[in-house]
Amino acid sequence: KSLSIARGIIREFLKLHNLDAKEIDINLAVGEVLTNVLRYGFNGGETKGLLKLTLQFKKSRISVTIEDNAPPSNPKTWKITDRLPTEGGHGLKLIYNLASKAEFEATPNGNKAKLEFNLA
Repeated sequence: KSLSIARGIIREFLKLHNLDAKEIDINLAVGEVLTNVLRYGFNGGETKGLLKLTLQFKKSRISVTIEDNAPPSNPKTWKITDRLPTEGGHGLKLIYNLASKAEFEATPNGNKAKLEFNLA
């Protein structure tokens, strides 16, 4: 349910700013971050937790920040794999290819992801 709510928020935000052309890229990248939070941080959605989605539009850039209160995860241990598509493990590669910039960090109370998308 969290994914569809987030997609709707993003869709409405982009529509408000006449930026519908970036919807697929942003929703795919943000959806991947959220899927990973739910899968790894909240035990496939079985553990309840909080997600905060912040969207900003400045000049020719959209910034999306995703914060959660899942157990902190060290991004330095994450790996981009070359597995077959049927084996999974392509989320980080997808995020880095769709976003102009992607940063991940563990925080004292969870995790934070910041994605930027250039419009120019």
